[in-house]
Formats: sequence, structure tokens, C-alpha cells
Amino acid sequence: MNKRKKKESSHLIGLIFMTLFTISGIESKQNIVLVLLSSLITLFLLVLFLNYLGIFDIITNSNKKRRKKVRISTPEVEPLKKEVLKSEPVKQEEPIKIKKDYSLPNQEEVLSKDSKRFLPFLNAFKEQKELMIPIGTNDTEIIYEKIKDMPNMFISGTVMSGKTTYVNMLLSSILLTKKDSQVKLILFDSRKVEYKNYNGIPHLLAPVLYDTKKLSETLKKVVQEIKRRMTILEEASQKNIETYNNNVRDEKKIPDIVIIIDDYSSIISIDDINHSLEFITKNGWYVNTYVILVTNYPTTKVIPTLSQINFPARLCFKVTSSRISQLVLDNSGAEKLNAFGEALYRSRKHSNLIKVKTPFIKGEDINKIIAHYHSQEIVNDYDFVKEEYPSSEEEYDDPMYNEVVEFAISTGKISATLIQRRFRFGYNRAARLIDLMEERGIIGPQNGSRPREVLVKVVKTR
Repeated sequence: MNKRKKKESSHLIGLIFMTLFTISGIESKQNIVLVLLSSLITLFLLVLFLNYLGIFDIITNSNKKRRKKVRISTPEVEPLKKEVLKSEPVKQEEPIKIKKDYSLPNQEEVLSKDSKRFLPFLNAFKEQKELMIPIGTNDTEIIYEKIKDMPNMFISGTVMSGKTTYVNMLLSSILLTKKDSQVKLILFDSRKVEYKNYNGIPHLLAPVLYDTKKLSETLKKVVQEIKRRMTILEEASQKNIETYNNNVRDEKKIPDIVIIIDDYSSIISIDDINHSLEFITKNGWYVNTYVILVTNYPTTKVIPTLSQINFPARLCFKVTSSRISQLVLDNSGAEKLNAFGEALYRSRKHSNLIKVKTPFIKGEDINKIIAHYHSQEIVNDYDFVKEEYPSSEEEYDDPMYNEVVEFAISTGKISATLIQRRFRFGYNRAARLIDLMEERGIIGPQNGSRPREVLVKVVKTR
């Protein structure tokens, strides 16, 4: 402490003792106010003295030192971060790709007065997040259902009874209310005349299909997509697509898939298609994948016992006989329908038959809706059906086949997801390897969502 500081310190000490002497000289109870005032002055002078000596600075600085954060330099952190990422492989998936953002058609611009019967449905759908299917109107109400509740639909009726008009109306309702990030479509038209103009819209997973071979291959891809979605839900510990979508970013959301097959009676004899449809109708609803079948000539082959279970929603336009009505609806009555667009409907929600007048959209208005999407120059390259490898009819061997087989044997179980994680493959490639190992007897058949059982201990790989 320098001379000046010592001198100033001695003055403060002198003032403190002088004040204390003054307090002691005051008789108690004579002037209590003066005693209190002298005590406050003493305390104030004592604080000044301590602060002057630097005692408070020492205390506050020591607290700051204790609170000071220790930072690790970046060169020390990055190698650790890379090691963690390396030890936990990230699953690589190939989700359905969503096109660039675009606007939905303006209802007032694309719908004419002739289509006004459809407007009440659109107004009702505005308040619904789920995909809604318009059914028709009766004397008292408009009737529509969530496709999730249906969940698959069978439509029948004679030529010129209103089936195709209804399907076009249904497609228009989707295009007016949902983007491709919400709903994806697969259309099959064996006559090559009904749905050709829908080509190019972003909602299509594949170009409008006319060939049964292409339909078969596309349905097989849908089967794989259903399995992929089940795996995603299992790994995310989610019960359904809705709760999953509520917990992920927009680009990760999973859209509904609606498959519409017109003139189903013409392809009923193709086993591959029927096997895929059986799987899709049994399991697809669980992951928001739905089927709508349309036919002119329902027979016992077209509507087997399986379809009675998997297609609870039935819409029947005019048919030629009560026997056919009984076959489609389990009741007669459809043979008595006369007006175009009249139909009888039954579903899980409507267990009793109801007669409806189906909604109508004018053909020119449908073309306006489709033209709206074409005008926005949205390029749909149909990634879903692009072939990554040769078709199943060609000999196929993956260059990593041996390594994948060895991995399966070492783990004792295998799935497409495990292959993706281990080898960083896309889902299509991993699923093809699973099929290949099953064909060659290395792994067992599918067992729900659980990994496949490996049937061999040692294998001579090809």
C-alpha cells in the first residue's frame, strides 16, 4: 500500500472511531434517533473502508472465476463426433419423392354451374385433414366417408350407368383438395381411353398403366412400399401414419396411396396381380394404402370370398339382374335403378343399403382441373417405377450378394432394413437381395414385420 493510500486509510479509520466515541457518549434512551443515525454513519464508513482496501473486488472476482465456462477446442471435438457417427450407421431410405410446391386449382375458376352438385362436398372437405371420398346425396344429406374407414372400395354397374363419371369425379375431388405430398395415385385403364389425360400430374406414382405386366410390376413395388412403411412405423414406435406424420418434418411425411383399377374383370385371371392385391387389401390400410376396383361384369370369380372381407365399401350402379345385385351388395335392388348416376351403397359405417345420387363434374371442368397442373410445368419423372435393376424375368446377381449372404449367416437373421444399415444400400436394392436369398433357399419367408430367419449355417455363394 503506497503512502497516499496509507494516509487516506488512516483518515477513514479515524472517522470510524470518532463516530463510535460519539455513540458511546450518548446516554441511552435520551436521544435514540441520534444513536441510530450515528450507527448508520459508522456502517457506511466501514463499507467504504473495506471497498477501499479491495476486499469486495477479491470476492466478486473469485465468483466470476468459478462461473467461467471451459470450452473444448473444435479440433478435439470433431474427431469424437465423427467416431460416434461412424459407430451408429444412419438408415438410408428411398421415400416417395414429392414434387416442387404448387397451387391447388381455384374451384370458382374450374367449376361451372353444371358441376354445382359437387360444391357441397368440397365445402365439407375443407374442414377435414384426412382424405375424404364423396359418395352421393339422398333426400336429406350429402354422404361421404374417410377412406381410412372404408378402407377399400368395389364399384360395379353396366356400361353407361355412371361408373366412369363417378371415378373421374372422385379423382377431381382429390386434385381439388389434396397435393401430391398428401395423396399419391396409381391408375390402370385396360381400354386406354378413360384416364390418359391424367398423365403428367404430380400425384401419379406411375404413368397411367395400360399393360398388365406393368401393372403387376407396379403392384409389387407397392407391396414393398407397404413393408417399408411398416418398418418405419415400428422403428419410430408409432401406431399409424397420422401420428408419425405429426412428429416429423414436412419432407419426411408419408402420403396416402390410392390405387384405382378399371375393368378389373379383364385381369382377374392374372395370378401375380391377384397375389399383390390380396396383400395390399389386407395390409395396406394400416399404412394408408387403399384400393378401388371397378368392373362392368361382376361374377363369382371377380368377387371371391376374399373380396367380401377386404372390400367392405360397395357402390353398385344399375346392373342387369337381381342375381348380380345380390352378388355385389348381398341384396337385390340395383337392377331396379334407372337414372344415370343412381347407385346403392353399403359400407362398415352404412350397414343398411342407402340409395344415392352420385356427384357430377362436367367433362370440361375435369379437363380444366388437369390443365391447371399441366400449366405449372411440373415435371413428374415417376421415380417410384424407375427400374434400378433388371426385371425378375432376367438373371440377376448383385455384386455385393456374397457379402450380404455372409452377413445374414453371421447375424442369424436378416431384413431389408438391416441390409440398408450395414451396406448403405437403397431400399429397392436391399429388398431385391432379400427376394433373391429367399428364392435360393437361404432365408425363410416373410414373418410379419420381424426379420427373416436364416435357414443355412454355411452356404456356397454364387
